Amino acid sequence: MKLSKSKNIVSKKVKSAGRYLNKLNWFERLLLIAPILLWFSWQPRIQLGSDGTMYYRLSLALIYVAILAVVAIPTVWRGRRDLMKSHYVWLITAFTIWSGITVVWSVNRRRGILTFGVTGALYLIFLAIWSERERIRRLLPLLVKILLVSTTVVCVLALVQVVAGALIPGGQQVGLCRGCVAGQFGFVRPNVFAIEPQFLGSLLLAPLLTMSYRLAIKHNGRDNIQFLLFATVLVLTMSRGAIYAYSAALVILLVFTKTGIRQKLAVVCLGCLAAILGLTIQGVAAQANPYIDTNFYQAISSSVNHLSLGKISLPEKKEEARNANKGEVAPAFTGYVTESTNIRTNLSRVALTAWWKAPAKNKIAGTGLGSAGVVMARETGSSYQREIVQNEYVEVLLERGIIGLVLLLAVILATFYELRPHEWCRSLLVAYLIQYLFFSGLPNALHVYLTLDSALTGKDLPDRFEEDLDI
Repeated sequence: MKLSKSKNIVSKKVKSAGRYLNKLNWFERLLLIAPILLWFSWQPRIQLGSDGTMYYRLSLALIYVAILAVVAIPTVWRGRRDLMKSHYVWLITAFTIWSGITVVWSVNRRRGILTFGVTGALYLIFLAIWSERERIRRLLPLLVKILLVSTTVVCVLALVQVVAGALIPGGQQVGLCRGCVAGQFGFVRPNVFAIEPQFLGSLLLAPLLTMSYRLAIKHNGRDNIQFLLFATVLVLTMSRGAIYAYSAALVILLVFTKTGIRQKLAVVCLGCLAAILGLTIQGVAAQANPYIDTNFYQAISSSVNHLSLGKISLPEKKEEARNANKGEVAPAFTGYVTESTNIRTNLSRVALTAWWKAPAKNKIAGTGLGSAGVVMARETGSSYQREIVQNEYVEVLLERGIIGLVLLLAVILATFYELRPHEWCRSLLVAYLIQYLFFSGLPNALHVYLTLDSALTGKDLPDRFEEDLDI
């Protein structure tokens, strides 16, 4: 009897979901799978070759964005009159058009054209979302549910990577990147389907801040568990950019969320518990790894020192040596990896120097979209022309000039203004704006730039995620 009732319930749910989907247009249906496909920003991928300035690769996320942009065209056309009335849309349009114009004088025109193709696709998606924002608003509770379920699955896979990476030599068999394996710090830094752990960290920002908001307004057991899972995996990535961005955004979220101090403190306490869990998992994974010569305390010490940029060093502790096997090797790093910071700051310094030395017209109009790698190589005398700035603001200044940077800052300020009815949503925008200090270039960090679409619709985000859907 119980089995029969369960089948009937499932059958009713499926039929109800079918009726609900039939009410949606194709753009809305495809939008519902965005919280799933955006996780696949690197694996699996299609290799299409390379040249001296870039690699040609297609990820599932990139293919999805291209398809969604094409499907968005009829929606944009139907809503063209409403779109033309919005000053905000005109501002976004100006930034997009200017980006395309700079391709004309780019020293790497092929990369500029491809980059503008991705920018244009994101622009079309934004226009479609904006023109249907009232309909999209009704989809948001379902989108949030899909996002949280997909994040839960990905976080479980991240934990599997941590365990498998400790037991399997190398770790590439479970999808780990070369910088993710246990040989680096003595424990695995999960990347799942992203190219590197910091990209996985960026992908976790939206669901983690969503869970933080839910917990701030109403606690329940399932939300506590999901929050702990998401936050723990964020710690496991050791992505300082993502962790710092989340921390700053959480402060803003808690300041603007109208709820009791006890609930806000509970969120902070859960975050601290997640940090302890993450460090504990790293220590246990290092201790259990039969191929790396390290232990529980050393692993935690390395992690804390790296995450604090070398500012916090745990006391040295004399411990009995493990019974080392012949195959055991010492981890490559036992603390703060200064190169990871120095490389980024040096790239920004080189890009700023190249911009400053450029003729006045290039200072104002930029060296052209896609040109950063070539321009920086010329500045340093290097033969490697595939480099990116790894700082979006500096890259915009170099490639699109003062005009491009002013337009970008205007878009950011306007977005803050548009989000004023739901101020907690500004925390998500702040998180990704901080991330812009660590990323540049489109395909491998596509989710960062989709902030344009998610944040711009933030003012339509319902205050309660528990709204009923007829499914």
